[in-house]
Amino acid sequence: MGTIRVHRPVPPRAEVESGGELAERRDLPDDAVLTIIDNGKPRGRDLIERIADGLRRRLSIGQVEVHTKPSAGAPIDADVARMLAARSHLVISGLGD
Repeated sequence: MGTIRVHRPVPPRAEVESGGELAERRDLPDDAVLTIIDNGKPRGRDLIERIADGLRRRLSIGQVEVHTKPSAGAPIDADVARMLAARSHLVISGLGD
């Protein structure tokens, strides 16, 4: 199974909570691919698309792709996770209600 890395959007000079480290920061290419994961929750895609629009205004996003899960309760299998990781520079997935 793949590794999930959690990135915290904290400015580099911010203090790190005890026992934690900031994720590595790399520059995005000019044509960065942002993938949003539509989990099927009501209005979830609308929210994630708004977040994607905000990121497009702030970052060099060249393309936004949408991956739609069959249902909110269905996990993404390992092959799909690897494929998304290989072609995406950023991935946004919504959780909860």
